[in-house]
Amino acid sequence: AGSRRHGRAEGVRRGDAAERRAASRRWWRWLAAARTGRRSLAANADNQVAIAKAGGIATLVALARGGTDGQKQSATGALRNLACNADNKVAIAEAGGIAPLVALARG
Repeated sequence: AGSRRHGRAEGVRRGDAAERRAASRRWWRWLAAARTGRRSLAANADNQVAIAKAGGIATLVALARGGTDGQKQSATGALRNLACNADNKVAIAEAGGIAPLVALARG
């Protein structure tokens, strides 16, 4: 399963245009599933590393900043779980995640 997760991210970065589009669609479907009530994917230590390596932190920060209310809530929950990993705390800050999280906390 770990290589499949890694393969998703690699597929988006490599291959011809059709392969990148297909890999991107798979990534977005996976991310949508993670956002819609299955945030617990980010609660698992192995998944925390895999999500970060696949570029999920920047995507979640973008959703926390400019998604719908539901996307913001789901992204915030996923980022909370990802922040259990020390490296991910740094990555969230580097991705610009502090400001949108503070704004959401203030309501």
